[in-house]
Amino acid sequence: MRPAPGGNGDVFLTKLDAGLGTLLYSSFLGGFGPEIAFAVAVTPSDDPVIFGQTGSQDLPTTTGAFQPGPGKTGPRGTNDCFLARVDGATGAPRFVSYLGGALDEGCHADVRVAPDSTIYIGADTQGFDFPTTPNADQPSNLTVVSGTFLVKVNAAGSALDYSTLFWGA
Repeated sequence: MRPAPGGNGDVFLTKLDAGLGTLLYSSFLGGFGPEIAFAVAVTPSDDPVIFGQTGSQDLPTTTGAFQPGPGKTGPRGTNDCFLARVDGATGAPRFVSYLGGALDEGCHADVRVAPDSTIYIGADTQGFDFPTTPNADQPSNLTVVSGTFLVKVNAAGSALDYSTLFWGA
């Protein structure tokens, strides 16, 4: 999170007081490419959780993030998803992470937060190499063009507790 935009369209997060008259904090998240936020949820401790799409190779991820770098490594994929959790009192990032494989991810989805602050996401991917966990119901499929993913991220943003793909026949 930073005080000014840094690329070709960044996500911003602003918090106002209850009367909407005082700015408590406002900051930007993004790299050189475009970022779009598609979903926001709030943890039980009032931390915003932002899920969206990035075209940046240089998204400022945090130390210990479950995927610190982009999944795309060549010209084939242009977009990964990102997940960020922000301290609700200060606006400082608790974690920022990429989420994606070598091909495009469609991050037009919803994000849900459980009472223990575990984060759940479901969206779509074209990536047969989307990051999955060893206990995945469907870890990959090399023959289908696109599918859906379901991800469970721990509250600290340091690990995928569960990640699976759902592919059509």
